[in-house]
Amino acid sequence: MATGVMSSKNSRHFAPSLVLCTYVSILILSAASYLPFSDVTDNLVFFRYDRWLAAASLLYFCCLLVFAFGNIKRFCLALPLVLLTVPNAINSLFPSILLGPVSDYSNAAFPFVTHVDIYFIFGLFNLARVRFIASSLNIDALILAMMFFFMAALIFIVFSAGDITRYVNNAFHIRYLAGVYLLHTIFSIAENRSAVLNGLIVALPIILLECVFTTVVNGYSFFGHFSSGAFANNVLGHFLAFASVLLIFTRNIEYESSLLSDIVIILTLMGLALTGVRGAYLSFSMCLVIVFSITHISRKVLSLLVPFVVFGLVMLAVLVLDLDYWAEFLTSVFYIIENGFVAENIRIDDTVTSMFTRVTLWIATIQIYLDNIWFGVGFAQWNLLKADYGVPFRVLLDPHNDYLFYLVSYGSVIGACFFWLVFIKPIAYLFRGSIGAKLNPYSCAILCFGFSGLTNACSSKHQIFAFVLVISFFAVFYQRHWSFQGVDRT
Repeated sequence: MATGVMSSKNSRHFAPSLVLCTYVSILILSAASYLPFSDVTDNLVFFRYDRWLAAASLLYFCCLLVFAFGNIKRFCLALPLVLLTVPNAINSLFPSILLGPVSDYSNAAFPFVTHVDIYFIFGLFNLARVRFIASSLNIDALILAMMFFFMAALIFIVFSAGDITRYVNNAFHIRYLAGVYLLHTIFSIAENRSAVLNGLIVALPIILLECVFTTVVNGYSFFGHFSSGAFANNVLGHFLAFASVLLIFTRNIEYESSLLSDIVIILTLMGLALTGVRGAYLSFSMCLVIVFSITHISRKVLSLLVPFVVFGLVMLAVLVLDLDYWAEFLTSVFYIIENGFVAENIRIDDTVTSMFTRVTLWIATIQIYLDNIWFGVGFAQWNLLKADYGVPFRVLLDPHNDYLFYLVSYGSVIGACFFWLVFIKPIAYLFRGSIGAKLNPYSCAILCFGFSGLTNACSSKHQIFAFVLVISFFAVFYQRHWSFQGVDRT
């Protein structure tokens, strides 16, 4: 019996220990990769941001570390503040490399380690004194497989290209996945979900105040160009849509509502409206429509309604939209595919400029992915390659699609695993069980984020990805929690 107990404990500790070792190895490789490659060393960036801003960011971050020390609930309360409100200027304290060609009009740098990594590692080591659970999340094997495949990708790139710096330095997704997994597995931070949500309620007004400051300082219009220094305009809109859905559906279920929390929800919705991001409006609306449908309409009625909904959408397109205009748009898309993006030969106006940009990026991204189908190229390398694949915009960009972003950055295997962990598994819980059963509120938020991913690569912002990953894990844990409480969703 004693041997069996010891074996069970060892098996529970095996996966987290191996993931932790891999996580630390990736950080060490990232730091070491700067040294042997002259082309990277020549493009090292130090203190890209104002030093006073970096110092203020470091002071704010240290205050959050002191607040979170030695207590899981305080650690969870500070988590959204660290992920969403600490300025990126703090990361200029670490050596960084440019994410795009030096010739680009705008650029940014990314370091081998970020304040998010430091907070995760800080949590793992300081909370180890307080609590150790080592519970299984039933995804241990998948996480381990992703880690091993990523290390295999690094070995392949060393032998094929000789330079892993641009690939490994921007691989924050795999690092943050390891950190969030370890926090959930070792300390079960999901038990303090209400603390995380209360931290979000505190963080959102700070984000909105920063947006007001950024908008005023840059002379942007408050409606249509409401922007954040960290998240710009588009990603900000999609994040506010995601945060609104999250707080609305967890209200009085996962956290106790108050006048303050309700005011924050209203302010977040106002911020969403001010961004003018049509894709965010659509993501928010589609999420609410789908959640209402699956909770108030039986499956039989839903299946009967689908053909009528499709027919109605087609008729709406015929009656309302300028079909000649969109026919010309499609003709232009095929022109881009065959001849590249030549603005003079394509009709462009304010209505479809952003769509043309996305189509160009999507086409180029698919081509880059198909040429690197197994391991991807990493995000930094994508920016270096984009011009070779017909993208004419000499600015720092992303693929403007989360799903393509994962595939082109990490290849088919790891990209598909990210689809499963971030989107498919959490969202699937919405469609299980009887109609009207208790909804998984975190799945609702991920559903909204999934729609946003169709037109924007919100996951390219490392702070957004880290927070969304936490919520995805909450969605999975929430389902397990129901089964513990005897709630039948099958």
